[in-house]
Amino acid sequence: MFFKLYLLLLACRLSSCFIEWGLFDRSVYAVVACMLSVALGASTLHTARHQEPAFVLPKKANTDFKAAVQHAAATHLLGKDPIFNAVIIKTAPPTLVSETLSRSIIMDSITGNIQQDCIQHFWRKTLIFFLVFLVSWNATKIPYYIQYDYDGDSDYEKGGLAGSINLAYWIDGFESSKLHSPACNFLLVHIAFGSTVLIMMALTMIKTSWRRKYGNYFFTFAILLGVHTLPAAWTMGYSPDGPSTKPFLKYLFTFTCVWCIVAALFGYRTLKNYDKDPVAAEKALAIEYGLITFGAYGAGFAEFTGIASKFMYKMEHGVFQTYPELDPLFGHSFYDILPEKYGMTIFFAWVAIIWFWWPIKLLQPDLNVGEDKAKETEPLNATYGSILG
Repeated sequence: MFFKLYLLLLACRLSSCFIEWGLFDRSVYAVVACMLSVALGASTLHTARHQEPAFVLPKKANTDFKAAVQHAAATHLLGKDPIFNAVIIKTAPPTLVSETLSRSIIMDSITGNIQQDCIQHFWRKTLIFFLVFLVSWNATKIPYYIQYDYDGDSDYEKGGLAGSINLAYWIDGFESSKLHSPACNFLLVHIAFGSTVLIMMALTMIKTSWRRKYGNYFFTFAILLGVHTLPAAWTMGYSPDGPSTKPFLKYLFTFTCVWCIVAALFGYRTLKNYDKDPVAAEKALAIEYGLITFGAYGAGFAEFTGIASKFMYKMEHGVFQTYPELDPLFGHSFYDILPEKYGMTIFFAWVAIIWFWWPIKLLQPDLNVGEDKAKETEPLNATYGSILG
């Protein structure tokens, strides 16, 4: 709990420094502080409410076995040290061996203590954080993309659509380079496809068996993301009088789109041949998921690098750099063939079906519990109970 409070105070202090440097105004500071307070407070409350006694053994277990398992659990040996496990398997009551080792993973619950929250599976939890952060960041842009009007009268709309549209509204004077793709037909649909891919990847970091179970969906969404982004990538830096003004980014993002599509096609093959060698297939799926996720995160890398450079310019010159020139392709891109209402319709349909209806539908089997009381309570015991019963 104290560690989480320290993180909150540190974030507030950094925000106050940003205000002193002129990077943020106080309204942004208040929003950040409130969001962090709610998030960390909810996390602390959730941890406190679900903290269970660490290890409760059945009465049928003999005293020596109890003592051995208690020591193993305290030193994090249970289920991890092969020598200790071999001894347990030889000395423990046979009916408890499989249950003991199968539930040892509960020690890694994210609702545990500070060590469990921050140390165990640190790289995996860090990846989940960055995936969810990018999805949340892009979600803050959705209202601004929806209200954006190419023929609007506001100063921002007259200046053209830029990257990091949320910061343009949050921070006075912030500007970034102009985009050539429209708000709804490209950016909203791009957020819908990309966020779905990133969240599905985050879920497989929690339960790796979902890679296979939902692999066909994941690879289909990845192909949709790559195909939809390809025209925007190929026309980056478009110039009517000559070659692209951004050749590196043009070929980099085009290559990224292609590699996501190719990785997804290989993923289909892996799923088709999964039963021939499940171990090799799991490794292949991990690689394919990773390649697609890295590619889907590419725009996030580029955006945050650009944001950092703009704040560095602000710190050096006292003002943000201006970008007065519209992209020459803006309003005439591949995505402008159809009216913006089509992109908005696709976005809302995708959100309604894939983000709401589909997860609710997937929950239905878990609600149909059987009449057997033991089977009905087993999932709760496995989730919130001790590792041995």
